[in-house]
Amino acid sequence: MSPIQGPFRRRGVFSFLGGSFIGNTGTEISGIALPLVAITLLEASNAWVATIEAVAAIVMLVVALPIGLLVDRTNRRRLLVGTYLVGAVFASLIPFLWITGHLTIAWVLLVAVGLQVFDSLADVTTDTVVPALVPDAEMDKVNGAYASSRSVAEVGGAGIGGGLISVFGLFAGLISNTVAFIVSAILMLRLPKETLDPTTSKLLQTAPRIRPSRSKRIAHGLSEFLGGFSVYRANRRLGLILVSSVTSNVFSTMAGAVEFLFLVRVLEVPAWGVGVVVSFTAVGGIVGGVINAPLVRIFGPVRIMVITQLVINLPILLLPFAFPGIGLSFYIAGWFFYAMSSVVYASAVITYRQRVVPTNLLGRVGATSRWINSLAVGGSAALTAVALTTIEIWPVVLASSVGIYVSGFWLLNRHFLRPDEVATRGDGGTNRTEALE
Repeated sequence: MSPIQGPFRRRGVFSFLGGSFIGNTGTEISGIALPLVAITLLEASNAWVATIEAVAAIVMLVVALPIGLLVDRTNRRRLLVGTYLVGAVFASLIPFLWITGHLTIAWVLLVAVGLQVFDSLADVTTDTVVPALVPDAEMDKVNGAYASSRSVAEVGGAGIGGGLISVFGLFAGLISNTVAFIVSAILMLRLPKETLDPTTSKLLQTAPRIRPSRSKRIAHGLSEFLGGFSVYRANRRLGLILVSSVTSNVFSTMAGAVEFLFLVRVLEVPAWGVGVVVSFTAVGGIVGGVINAPLVRIFGPVRIMVITQLVINLPILLLPFAFPGIGLSFYIAGWFFYAMSSVVYASAVITYRQRVVPTNLLGRVGATSRWINSLAVGGSAALTAVALTTIEIWPVVLASSVGIYVSGFWLLNRHFLRPDEVATRGDGGTNRTEALE
């Protein structure tokens, strides 16, 4: 294989990236369409709309850990195809129920829950696929491309959904969402089935066949269910990455809670300009995916995490210095570089996790991270809402920007700065038997 072709010509890689991109775009479209259905067609109360918006964090807390175990016990190709097809069914329910006269706010909430479960399952599964498609040495490029495509989906999905709804009507977004999920399922069918089955792991094949006592079965089942927590406890570096990520997400949630308030009431941005500003800052994520692989080559697969958090992310400290007019550039620069650093950091974290965690534990490790982050993000959003009843917007912006940057300080230790970053085999692959330090 020539260097020009790279990992993207390997079997299944293009289908994986294309299917994930189309699926993520569909998810963004449904994120706009469902609240609009509740508000405009069903004239739902503010409480119901807020419930639909909050369902993501609640559902994630309930389903994340079981999803991780499911991913580690099921063929991942079959799982991705199934989740996209189920997602297509859920997305098509709303137009069907409206046509038949049975649509209620309860159905909208049920669909929102179903789509969130699907999205969580697809996300956790997606994070386990790349090691089966390319050698370890090429995972940075593929994960960077995936992270970049996700940023494009986040930026473009909302725009596509809004455009379809404005031109063809409210249900056009959900119908296009259904089509997107079906196309994603078809593309995922092209993934190599034989390499995406975690049940072929030697760790599972060598499990004892003697039937243990009931108490031991319960203890073993609990240990299996909570396997992701065990990995984080055993691997000091993974644990610090998780703490850093959680800290960053807590404060970025705080910043997101006041984002529109800050733009409109403090920076005096007109309503039409808010979308432009947010879209422009999100482009930083696309740039991050492009520069990911070169940065990893320069700084290494672990030290790049420190670089992104403490160097590339430095402009996030400009947020509280923004002011109306030309000072808006401080706000744009801060979020632009934050989006860029987040994509590079997330790609590095996922790649490192894929290299050091045994294949049959990847799902649970990813699900554990999402569960802990959902818990922290939900608490942060609630505390921010309470805080805004007594303090002004600017102090929240100041605290959140400093908190986001300081989250990188967790990585300033020997586990991230030493030369021997990741032990690999002679062929460039990771020695997974030595992964848990």
